Amino acid sequence: MILTPSILVRSGLLLLLALVLQTYLFSPVELTGTVVWVLPASVVVFGLLGGSLTGGVAGFLVGLLSDALTNSPLGSTALALMAAGYLAGLYRERGSELGWLAAGIACGLGTLVANLVIGLLMAALGQSGPLSWGAPAELVVQALYGFLLGIPIFLLFRKVLAPGLVDDRDRRRRRRRNATARGNVPWEGIGDR
Repeated sequence: MILTPSILVRSGLLLLLALVLQTYLFSPVELTGTVVWVLPASVVVFGLLGGSLTGGVAGFLVGLLSDALTNSPLGSTALALMAAGYLAGLYRERGSELGWLAAGIACGLGTLVANLVIGLLMAALGQSGPLSWGAPAELVVQALYGFLLGIPIFLLFRKVLAPGLVDDRDRRRRRRRNATARGNVPWEGIGDR
C-alpha cells in the first residue's frame, strides 16, 4: 500500500469506523452467547492489503484505542491485534493474490489468534477466572464471526483504499496497456501479405 496523505486519512477513518462500530454497536449485543468482535477482522484486512508493517501498526493503534475506551488492561488488546495484523501481513507478503474467500479465512484465523493472545494475557495477569469447558466453543464461534465479517470488510476496505494499493494499480496498468495494444493493431492489410 502506498501511504499518501489521502490514503492515511482514509485508513484512519476506516479504523475509527471499525472502533466505533465495535464499541457502540457490536459490544452490547450477544449472539449465541458471545460478543461479535469486528476489530481483528479489520486489522487483518489492513495486513492483507498493506503488508506486515501496516497490519502491525494498525493493530497496535486500534488495540490501544480500544483498551482506552474499555476497562481492559492497557496494551492487552493492542498486543493481540498487533499480532493478528502482523501475521496477516506476513501471509500477504509471502502469498499470492488474495480473493475474498482467502481474506475471509484469514480474518477468521486472525480473530482466533487475537482471542488466544487475549486469553493468555488475561490468564497471565490473573484477570480471568478459571478456564471453562465452553471457552473452545466460544473461540470457534468468534472465528466463524471473523470469517463472516471479514469478507464484507475486505471488499469495503479494498474498494476505499484502491488508489493506494500496489497490486490493483499494476493490474489496471496492464489492462490499459493490453487495451491500447489491441487498439493499435493495424487490421488493414494483414491478409495482403
